[in-house]
Amino acid sequence: MYPGHVQLDQPIPLHLTRDLFGTMLTYLEHDILPFPDIEGIDLGPAMKRKNFTEENVFQYADDFFVALNLTRAPNRFWNLSIFKKTPNRHMACHPAA
Repeated sequence: MYPGHVQLDQPIPLHLTRDLFGTMLTYLEHDILPFPDIEGIDLGPAMKRKNFTEENVFQYADDFFVALNLTRAPNRFWNLSIFKKTPNRHMACHPAA
C-alpha cells in the first residue's frame, strides 16, 4: 500500500492512517482483509443466545490477552469501567475519549 514508507517490523506511521488517533481504520478493510470477498460473520445472534453481557465481551478479551502471555486487566479497570452507556446521560464512548 505504501511501498518504502511502511516496514513490516515497525509500527505504521500515524499520518498514513488518516486519523489523528489511529483508531478509525475501516477504510483500509479492502486492502488488509485476508478474504475480502467473503461476507463477515454476525456474532450478535450467538451472543444473545448465550446471554452475553457487555462485560462478558471484555472478560473474553482479557482471557485472550492473558493467553498471549500479556498481563490481566487490573481490578481498577473492572471496578471503574462503564461497560454500557447509561440512559439519559451524555457519555463519550469511543477509544480516544
